[in-house]
Amino acid sequence: MAGGSLGGVYLLARCADPRGRRGNGRRLALVYRRDRRRQRSGLGAAGGAAVAGRASGGIGTPHTTSPAHSFNHAAHAAAHRNTTRKGRGSVMNRHHSTNSNQPNHPTQPNHPSLTAPGAITLADVATLRGRGGGNFPVAAKAEAVINAAARTGKAPVLIINGTESDPFSAKDRYLLNNSPRTVLRGAVLMARLIGAKKLKMVVPSELVAPLRPLAAEAGIHVSAAAPGFVAGQDSAVTAHLEGRAARPRRPHIHSTDSGYRRRPTYVGNVETFHCIALIEQGRDPHEYVLISVSSGVLVDAAPTNTRVIAMPSGMSVREILRALPEGFLAEHCSPDHHVLVGGMHGTWVPALTDQPAGSHSLFVPADYYPINVATSQILHRAADSSAGQCGPCALGLPRLAEAWDRLGDPRYGAEARETVDLMTGRRAPYPGSVGPLAGRGACSHPDGVSELTRSALALVAGAEWGMSQAAYVPDYWQEAYYA
Repeated sequence: MAGGSLGGVYLLARCADPRGRRGNGRRLALVYRRDRRRQRSGLGAAGGAAVAGRASGGIGTPHTTSPAHSFNHAAHAAAHRNTTRKGRGSVMNRHHSTNSNQPNHPTQPNHPSLTAPGAITLADVATLRGRGGGNFPVAAKAEAVINAAARTGKAPVLIINGTESDPFSAKDRYLLNNSPRTVLRGAVLMARLIGAKKLKMVVPSELVAPLRPLAAEAGIHVSAAAPGFVAGQDSAVTAHLEGRAARPRRPHIHSTDSGYRRRPTYVGNVETFHCIALIEQGRDPHEYVLISVSSGVLVDAAPTNTRVIAMPSGMSVREILRALPEGFLAEHCSPDHHVLVGGMHGTWVPALTDQPAGSHSLFVPADYYPINVATSQILHRAADSSAGQCGPCALGLPRLAEAWDRLGDPRYGAEARETVDLMTGRRAPYPGSVGPLAGRGACSHPDGVSELTRSALALVAGAEWGMSQAAYVPDYWQEAYYA
């Protein structure tokens, strides 16, 4: 794969495992890459990247790193010596210093005091959408909380949702490790906007101790997140903070009307609050989006090689993959086949598609790693991590995973294919048959899993089903990958 050529592409972090089971990995030096030709022509980082990506499909002259825009390693070392690290999930209490010529990094703005005077309005966040996956307008959610508080007379509550239960995403962990003050500042600003006096934060257990002293400055209470994929849903987070099981509730009950302790509650994603802090500083939160890019194989339905990058907004999957630097992806991975966009509730798409990537995650499987094997792992993990409070989750998801594994078996292939088609809505149900999963669950978990299965079924060739019964990564694959 040719080296990327888009200006303004930032490599932010690399994690050995985004869930933290194998540690936080090693941080890489931040390098600002800019194409010399576009630099001479006067195009900015974001504008030049967007123009070059759309005009040439992301392919251009090789990257060059200007000395004026390179990372200041001496200042980095000095800042590193003065950085306080606590616990397994270390939090950077001080940002790396860079020389005066380096442009502001998209995730490292100047930090005011958490309780410094300042405010935002609904007009300031009118164009901002949540970065947690729902893509819901921030202003509309804030206005709903304000109206509910006025209608009920109950003081609203603000919750920072840093659960990040999707194993394909590492964006929140990166921000909480490297820009925690920015995230908390954004939460304080939103709390002032909606009139919330009680602020709570839910993060992975290894980040509770490092974040607690900093959060205490703003009166934010930090709690450990509950395990499980659905535990990151808004109502599940609220239930967990109330001491109940972290299970989502019916979608027609909104947290903005009745959330924590039946009060109007604003539940926001970590990256969303980071964007709000950027708005206060007069910066454009839409200029860059954070994307988790993982590659290789899955172990327990989780990638083992994940990096967080900042890309200009609006880039397609094709443009992002073509813009990645040489050697960015794991060995034996080529972005010429199919990629998973959006994690466990995402879709498999051709790697050369012009579909916008949004602010999601990308998984590029190894060339020898079939899509049906990866999908099998995801389906089994989705079944094991469901809330189990309704039929589609408790009964439907395990049956779907079992049927998927039998698609390559000549004895059960036809029956299994019919079951998968019926449960994913590809075929209309008939009397006595199973029905579709989508739209019938207590939450949207079955809907997301059904969509992922439909996309995989549309891409996988029939000849590949001979390996579909492997619901795990064989040892020899792991040895070949890690050799």
